[in-house]
Amino acid sequence: MNILLNFLMVLCLAAICQASPRSENEKSAETKTRKVDRGLDEYMYQTIVTLIYNDTLGHDCKGTIIRPRLIMTAAYCLFGSQPTHVKISTKDKEQESLFEIRMQFPHPDYDLANSVNDIAVLVLNNPIPNARLVSLPNKSWSFATGDDVGLVYGWGGIENGTFFNELRILALPILSQTKCKKYFANDGHFLCVDTQHAYVCKGNAGGPLVWHSYQIGIIPIKAAESCKLKKPLAFTDVTAYEDWLAPHVRKYYG
Repeated sequence: MNILLNFLMVLCLAAICQASPRSENEKSAETKTRKVDRGLDEYMYQTIVTLIYNDTLGHDCKGTIIRPRLIMTAAYCLFGSQPTHVKISTKDKEQESLFEIRMQFPHPDYDLANSVNDIAVLVLNNPIPNARLVSLPNKSWSFATGDDVGLVYGWGGIENGTFFNELRILALPILSQTKCKKYFANDGHFLCVDTQHAYVCKGNAGGPLVWHSYQIGIIPIKAAESCKLKKPLAFTDVTAYEDWLAPHVRKYYG
């Protein structure tokens, strides 16, 4: 029964259907790691890129394509070392393409110590041909009730340090703002997810938390810490940054 529930849940979100609120037991049952296969979310894997660094200080970061020349990622991924290219891979990493980065715009108020304003935009020299774009949410949206489930995508590692050659998908219950504030000084810039039954680990920072095809969150660097401690994880809430993103999207749309 749990296997069927997990399959139907991922299939439902992959088809961008409308979901009804779920009980805590159902959400716990849905929290599983699975490989993207059988045509599930063939679109999402084409929106995720890997950041490439030319020095040994580079991070292991991801990003998403929001416009043919624009990549959204975590500001942390530009801290201490700056990427020079982004890499687009097929979901099994058998084919890869590189695109040079022209400019980088971390949020001007990024706070490394508290992971506040952990968002950045990269501008590419040339647009990505036939780019598949992730949709951005509206700032009026709220996930404060804790009745939703988000999907995390990535090639990053799990607890034992294993990394994958195929894109993985993870369903995580989004916690209410009341519960989030018990763990973080949430000022509306975070979305918290429950990692009690499954968790995000190393190599996924800058990647997406998705709800019905919309990227509502950005995976933080503290995901590696969450992996060890099994405590809730705070994602950057993309809905809080619509006004900051808008000028970049307008200027570098092509």
